[in-house]
Amino acid sequence: MGSIQVRGTRDRSRVYLSFRVGTKADGSAAYVMRRFRGLLNRAEGKKELARIETAISRGEPWEPSKVPQDDVGDLLDRWADTLKNRGAYEDRLIIRRDLVPRFRGLKIDQLTVRTALKWLEELGATTMAPQTQRHRFTLLSRFFGWAIESELTDTNPCLMVPRGRRPSARRQKDIAWLDDDGMIPAIMEGLGSSLGLVYYLARFSGMREGEAAGLRMSDLEWLGEGLIRVRYSFNGELKESRNGSKPVKWSPAPVDVLDVLGLHVKRRKLQGAKEEDLVFPYIRPEKRRGRTRTSSWKDWPGWHPKEIRSMWRDVANQLGLPKALTFYGASRHTFTTKALKAGASLDEVSAALGHADPTTTKRYYDHLIRRNFAPILRQGLSAISSTPTAGTEADAQSERTG
Repeated sequence: MGSIQVRGTRDRSRVYLSFRVGTKADGSAAYVMRRFRGLLNRAEGKKELARIETAISRGEPWEPSKVPQDDVGDLLDRWADTLKNRGAYEDRLIIRRDLVPRFRGLKIDQLTVRTALKWLEELGATTMAPQTQRHRFTLLSRFFGWAIESELTDTNPCLMVPRGRRPSARRQKDIAWLDDDGMIPAIMEGLGSSLGLVYYLARFSGMREGEAAGLRMSDLEWLGEGLIRVRYSFNGELKESRNGSKPVKWSPAPVDVLDVLGLHVKRRKLQGAKEEDLVFPYIRPEKRRGRTRTSSWKDWPGWHPKEIRSMWRDVANQLGLPKALTFYGASRHTFTTKALKAGASLDEVSAALGHADPTTTKRYYDHLIRRNFAPILRQGLSAISSTPTAGTEADAQSERTG
């Protein structure tokens, strides 16, 4: 008589069957214990066990017929359709452009650690940036996570790749920043009335460009208190969001924010903007061709990151700014660099940036942390040479009492 074991959770159960298949050479019973995919509960396990024991008693093959495996390319396509993360649209493009052609023709059990290592060697031989390579490697690992949940495989070969062989995504610490604040008015004028104000907030509040571009009218209700509420990045959740957590951050409002934004906010209200309408809707510049948006960006009335980068490069070229200076470098990175150089405390800057912990800020800006210390912290023996020691004071008292 065989036995049944059900492991896992109710919605992700794993059914194992144990049964006798014959006799060993020494005369003892030979048993097999195996997990049977597709069985969801004990009742289904009983039916399958009965079928197996009947087949064995008749001397017939008891192994269930193997279901042909799908092509990995087709599985990647199926997985891509299920993505709902913040960067799902871009991830689907990469999957279908890079991963599907590379792994089409393989079955999932043929995509082994050796295959993954060979693919990483191919990527390493290209001019692709390490961060970009790592993103593709992470996508493949996420695919295997989905395949395991779908009971298409038991293992994730990406997790078995040695860490030293995985692409390393190290962020630059020497990002270009804008030292001359005198250029800011010209930059704002060149970017236009809407995007110029997005830059203003990103530069003087430390927001990411998507956070400034994703502000809603109700997020400005705390300007009088010196605060700006941040809930969105462009048309999606914040970068810090995990599993739909929808976090809320607070950024410092510049001291002149009411003067700079006042007229724009009044104009938006006259246009009928409600609490959850964008503060900075997209305004197509004159003599500039706009691109047709697709997917999740199709109905987005705000600025697209590619449009921001394109506008920034045009303005930067007109003003003769360094080619290495990006919108991010001239706004959020400049905000952080100047604040730390001026001696602002690490925890305050970290809170303004929305980092979960000051160590995150320190990791990228440790070379800017204040290194000048007040004289009171640098006292040496020379500062106390004229001060009597405890022993000397005791001796002096003894002499006075004596």
